[in-house]
Amino acid sequence: MFVETKINYFLANLLTIIPIAIIRMITGIQETFPKLPNNQTKAITNKIDKANKNLSRKQCGSNRYEKQRKKLNRLYTQRTNISNHFFWHLANKLCCNNQAIVVEDLNVKGMVKNRKLSKAIYRVSWSSFLVKLKQKAVEYETQVHVVGKFFPSSKTCSNCGQIKTDLKLSDRVYKCDCGF
Repeated sequence: MFVETKINYFLANLLTIIPIAIIRMITGIQETFPKLPNNQTKAITNKIDKANKNLSRKQCGSNRYEKQRKKLNRLYTQRTNISNHFFWHLANKLCCNNQAIVVEDLNVKGMVKNRKLSKAIYRVSWSSFLVKLKQKAVEYETQVHVVGKFFPSSKTCSNCGQIKTDLKLSDRVYKCDCGF
């Protein structure tokens, strides 16, 4: 069941908030979660770069051009299948182990404007993962809540719900007054 609502602070303390931007950290927390296939996708991406270079050297319309184009398409399909397999596996684990999942809504268009991160952001394809997560949530009857962009999930204490307003980017460890 997909629910798009504003989450109050009490409900946010009960549910696990999963920022999509740090999905890599989620896979590292528990060993039961699948690992990101970075080494496989990097190797295939390097092969894609070489195949594109070879394709650009071929004459358009020739048999060698068509053969190289088909080879390039197979590499793209292989990379897509690896990432889709990982997304389905992760969505299955999350929905199987949780009754409700809270996901942050991110401004992907704004994040892509950073030229250094845009390629990595596109490769992660967060919207594709969310679609798969929602499909698995319907299958397992798990609720998926979407939290707005400006919800202070990093500034909120998970123990008492207190919000620290003066949290800077340099503060890596959040220490609350309650001692948590």
